[in-house]
Amino acid sequence: MTGTTPGFVALSAGRVAGAALVGMAVGLWVEIYRGHLRALRPRGAALVALDLLFWVVATGVVAFGLYYANWLDVRLYAVAAMAAGALWASWLAGPVVRPASAAATRGVIWSAHVAGAPWRAAARTLASMAGAWRARRPPRPVPVAPIDAIDTQITVADDPLVAVAPRRRRRRHRWPTGGW
Repeated sequence: MTGTTPGFVALSAGRVAGAALVGMAVGLWVEIYRGHLRALRPRGAALVALDLLFWVVATGVVAFGLYYANWLDVRLYAVAAMAAGALWASWLAGPVVRPASAAATRGVIWSAHVAGAPWRAAARTLASMAGAWRARRPPRPVPVAPIDAIDTQITVADDPLVAVAPRRRRRRHRWPTGGW
């Protein structure tokens, strides 16, 4: 083996192992993200924001890992080692990490719900007090017909205080029968 020294082999093995560790870290991050998605079930803009956050963190982990493991040297063995590490981490840790991440997310949500209970109770109390204050106000005056209109026979249609909108007929659409 000409040109191969033990130091070179150890360096190459270290690079492969470093790339595999980066892949494992990304695989764990994928499983944590999937657990959060399972617990939160975001839709629309929230899902887009979480996806963007996921990819920013994953890109940072890969760049940081490649910098320290391979001096940002991207070779086929580094990509293969990262893919193998990510698949291994997902296969091995996925069944444990994903439910644990979902449970932790639900725990944080529950804790925030419990911690916010006194604030919600205070807000409900203030709202009911404001509703009671509104109920004590005098009602708004109702328009009354003039006295001379009461003496005569007046119909609903003639009353200027009652607006009766003409009833519009809904036109039915008739489909062509196919014959001319």
